[in-house]
Amino acid sequence: MDEESQRFRRITMKVLTMQLNSTSVMDIIAYGGAAVGMIVTLSEFAKGNVSFGGALMFCITGFAGTVRDNLKMGKPDATEEEMCAVLEKVNLFGFLQAQQGLDTLVMEKGSNFSGGQCQRLALARALLHDTPVYIFDEATSNIDMESEEMIMEVIRELAKTKTILLISHRLANVVETDRIYMLENGSVVQAGTHWELMAEGGAYERLYRYQSELEAYGKEDGKVVAE
Repeated sequence: MDEESQRFRRITMKVLTMQLNSTSVMDIIAYGGAAVGMIVTLSEFAKGNVSFGGALMFCITGFAGTVRDNLKMGKPDATEEEMCAVLEKVNLFGFLQAQQGLDTLVMEKGSNFSGGQCQRLALARALLHDTPVYIFDEATSNIDMESEEMIMEVIRELAKTKTILLISHRLANVVETDRIYMLENGSVVQAGTHWELMAEGGAYERLYRYQSELEAYGKEDGKVVAE
C-alpha cells in the first residue's frame, strides 16, 4: 500500500506541475477567446443577426426563477412542447420530471443544479432562441465528461445548419471545426483546420499534444492499480 500511495503521489505531482506550467498559455487563450467572443457578438448584433437577448444568452448560464423562466429568456413565446423538446435534446428532461418539471426552481447561480446541468439548461435556452449565429464561450468548462460529450454532440449537430463560434481551452473539442484560429499574446498566430495546423507545427500543435499527453497521463498506471 505504501508503494502504491507513493506512486500515486508522484503521478499527482507530475500532473499538477504540468498544469501549473501551462497556466500562462491557457490564460492567453482564455482572455483572447473572451475578447473574440465579445467582438463577434457585438458585430453580429450590429448587423441584426443576433438580437440583444441572443447576445446576452451567450454570457448568462442561469438566473433565479423557474426552468420555464430561464427558457423563456431565449424565446418569450415558447410553447410547453417546444421547451420540453429542447430539454429532451440536452438530456435534462428526465431529471426535471423527477422535480417539478418546467416549474422546477433554479436557485441563484444555479446552486441546486450540477455544473453540467447548468450548462445544459443554458444550451437548451440557446436552442430555443434559434439564431443564425451561436457563440459558445467555454461551453464545457467545469463539467463532467458525460455532460461535455453530450453538449459537444448537440453543438456539432447544430453546426450543420447554423454558424458556430466555439471558444475553448480544450483543443480536443475543436478538432472537427471548419476553421481554427490560434491566439497567442493577443494575436492570431495560426489559422486553418486541425490537420493543417498539426502538420504546420507551432503553438497549436505543441498545445494540442501537450493536452493529449496530460489527459492520457497515468491511465496505464491506473489500470495496473485496478488489477
